[in-house]
Amino acid sequence: MLLSDHYPNGQTKQTYRMIDGRLEGEVCLYSPDGILLERAHFRSGNLNGETVVYDEQGSITQRAMFKDGVLGGETSLFIGGVLRARLGYVGGKQTGQSTLYDNAGVLAQRSHYRDGVLHGESVYYDAAGHIVRKAIYEKGLFHGPVCEYFISGKLREVAMYRHNKLEGEMLRYTEDGKVKERLFFQSGKQVAWPPVHLR
Repeated sequence: MLLSDHYPNGQTKQTYRMIDGRLEGEVCLYSPDGILLERAHFRSGNLNGETVVYDEQGSITQRAMFKDGVLGGETSLFIGGVLRARLGYVGGKQTGQSTLYDNAGVLAQRSHYRDGVLHGESVYYDAAGHIVRKAIYEKGLFHGPVCEYFISGKLREVAMYRHNKLEGEMLRYTEDGKVKERLFFQSGKQVAWPPVHLR
């Protein structure tokens, strides 16, 4: 049987079903003006399936998939009806590819996550769609090459990281591909060139 709660003005506040004292099936929440604010699905009292959240203008602000009460699948976030993020979840933790978008809905970042932290390659874009940066992460830390680019697509800077600290050679280039500056780092600190190897 469909149940409902109401605001003091008589407007429906929420509709839902209960089986053995637990939410089952679709649950809808409304504003005092009767605007749908959220539609969720439950199984045995836990969120299961798609949940959609709306603002008071009726635009979607969030669309998420749940499994056994935790995020599992794709979650999309919107501002003013514009897609701003598409995130992947497994077992409640951000996992897999995630994409972020700017105010105009243009791709700004594509990253990979594992167990809730950055892991793998992240690519960053400007408003015109040019790649401006690439970075490799391991367990949330810079670990590997971090590259920055001119709008032309040519390499502007490349640096190596190890566990979030600069390690080894950093090269900076002019737009015509010539080396402008060469620096060297050990454990995050700049050292003289060429490096001195301690025994």
